[in-house]
Amino acid sequence: MENMRYMLNDYNSSDPIYFGFRMKPYVSQGYMSGGGGYVLSKESVKRFVTVSIILINIIITIFVVLIYNYVSLIIMIFL
Repeated sequence: MENMRYMLNDYNSSDPIYFGFRMKPYVSQGYMSGGGGYVLSKESVKRFVTVSIILINIIITIFVVLIYNYVSLIIMIFL
């Protein structure tokens, strides 16, 4: 942990940065592998959570609308 602390000392936690092991075997732009773990700045976590909450709300809204339409269709068919 001491080495990581020294490495992160030069970075600002208000900047959206992340560290991990970059892999390129399947996609040309690469992706981060979590085998050794990830390091996310406070701003990265904040943005990740904010976007996740927005996407979850959108998915729930779509699901509710689909269920409402399905139930309405069933009621129309049987009434």
